[in-house]
Amino acid sequence: MTRRVPRYQATIKQTLIFYDAPQMLLLSGQDDNPIVALAVDHEDMADPFFACYVTKPHWQQYLSGKVDLRYLYDNPMFGNHYFFDLESVEEDKRVNLTKATPAQVKDEEAYWPGHGFFSYNHTEEIEGHQKVKTNEQRLFIDGTWDTTEFSDFMRSLSGIYDIHVLNDFIGISNKAAEQGWQRLKSAIAKRRWTAGGSYINFFSNLLGAAELNNQPMRLSGIQYASPGHLNFSCNKATYEAAIHTLQNYEMTEEEASKAFQHINKVLDREKLKTASPEAEFSSDDIRDHVQDSADVLLRATGIKRPDKIRQLCDDNILVYAKVSLAMFRRYKNAHAYISKGRVQLSQ
Repeated sequence: MTRRVPRYQATIKQTLIFYDAPQMLLLSGQDDNPIVALAVDHEDMADPFFACYVTKPHWQQYLSGKVDLRYLYDNPMFGNHYFFDLESVEEDKRVNLTKATPAQVKDEEAYWPGHGFFSYNHTEEIEGHQKVKTNEQRLFIDGTWDTTEFSDFMRSLSGIYDIHVLNDFIGISNKAAEQGWQRLKSAIAKRRWTAGGSYINFFSNLLGAAELNNQPMRLSGIQYASPGHLNFSCNKATYEAAIHTLQNYEMTEEEASKAFQHINKVLDREKLKTASPEAEFSSDDIRDHVQDSADVLLRATGIKRPDKIRQLCDDNILVYAKVSLAMFRRYKNAHAYISKGRVQLSQ
């Protein structure tokens, strides 16, 4: 009978980041669950690392570029964080983990990774893992940009890309697609849809649900000159579908804008904008008109089967309307940069 590895003992598998010395390590812990560890400063250790267990599903999402390193530390398996001293590693590469105190865990500046670090930032290849193949795409930009505007445009464009990942996902019929579909449906059901966080997190769930598409969009290069360009690493077909919809924005803008305004006015009048999913419209006619407007918005964003999105929302028209507003808002915001001549879709 194989002896079970204690939770407070782990084996170093490999280095993930190396700058003069190991900066990030991958370890194997209890039941072969992965552990990630970052080099930090700790006065009681010679070569300290700050570590956490990672669930296997979260590890796969991290490898696929769908979540960043901070997400793994924010959602540790077992709910704990640990320290170990690399200098005390044994011959069989085993280390002993020391549970971090609540005060240490709260000291984010000292120990925690920042947001925005992904697996593709590793300096070393992960053994047994084939990197996701992506294609380089380019958008041309002009005028003066600041960091906030870049972030705003990128958030909108990546949201549009995620919508088209979902669009592709709708047409697939297999076990993986069904599991992903149920995962996204569950994520929507858990949101209260009463504030901005639910709208933002909706997009973070899209790629997480559609795990069969392992090519998230990420910014791979910027030339700030005027004119300049943005380079993206992504799935070419999904990117081209998203850009095509943006190119046709003006063809659907009038009808979609009216639908957008109609939903906003109704939700304001009925006091439903910050209402929970259990809230109801004052009449069936009003609810049906909102549903029709939501259909218009989703078709404008390129969704071929609005009824499928409605099913994701468990046929809750209030949630469905809020999802449609969130999706169309990404298009509207991205196109504002195009209409002002600050982004060119082709050159």
